[in-house]
Amino acid sequence: HATCVQFFSPAVFSSGEILEAFKTEKEVEKIYRLFSCLDAIVMGIGILEEHLSTIRKLGYIDTHTLERFKANGAEGDIALQYFDNKGNTKAFSEHNSCVAGIRIETIHNIRYRIGVTSGQEKAKAVLAAINGDFINVNCAGEILRLSETE
Repeated sequence: HATCVQFFSPAVFSSGEILEAFKTEKEVEKIYRLFSCLDAIVMGIGILEEHLSTIRKLGYIDTHTLERFKANGAEGDIALQYFDNKGNTKAFSEHNSCVAGIRIETIHNIRYRIGVTSGQEKAKAVLAAINGDFINVNCAGEILRLSETE
């Protein structure tokens, strides 16, 4: 049994301070309280290739920032928040702190963390998400193990 709750909000705020003020709104506070009740989360895993980056295509990040993140070792993003090949987020904390929604650090508290993606070009980002323990339900790994036993 699951319940879907819509969270209509700007995705990225111009500063962490503005986001924190937004989070004090009564209806928004309700949404943020729900994050601590999650048993499972299904999330997309993005990459930094400009022509494939949904975040870039939607204008949440500009080309210059995307290139800077790449130079700082960014490998992928989950919930619009970036991480490197080990799953570390520190180098991207200025940007990540401006993103509305579940904090990437909070994801670790959720029992079932399922990453969804497509395309071989995202393999490194998926591995980085596994390294960061952002996903713990490895459907691809299970499918490969099943195919080896048949």
